[in-house]
Amino acid sequence: RLEGSRIRIFSGRSMAPFLSALAPRLEGATGALVEVSEVANRYFGELVTVAGLLAGRDLLEAAGKPSARDLILIPGEALNPEGLFVDSFPLEELRRALEPARVVPALELTQALRSL
Repeated sequence: RLEGSRIRIFSGRSMAPFLSALAPRLEGATGALVEVSEVANRYFGELVTVAGLLAGRDLLEAAGKPSARDLILIPGEALNPEGLFVDSFPLEELRRALEPARVVPALELTQALRSL
């Protein structure tokens, strides 16, 4: 369980409503506060709403200033095999910029939570 933590789920506009509807169940299962953030795609334009085309810099901007209690879940499909987003921003650079929060990419929420 993750009592005292805040799980911040970042997604594109297409999936954000679905994930928001799941937030109460995730809170019950984890003991953490769950927030879903709809990330605007500034790299390709706001008409592009899928999580797999989110740019690393767009995710960084959406995250603001996280705290040590934050677990930030990002869509794994937004990364290529080398750990780069579509804007060539590296996952490791995103992780460093968002310290002390923990950044976890995953294709599924359950996969991300099991990896903890």
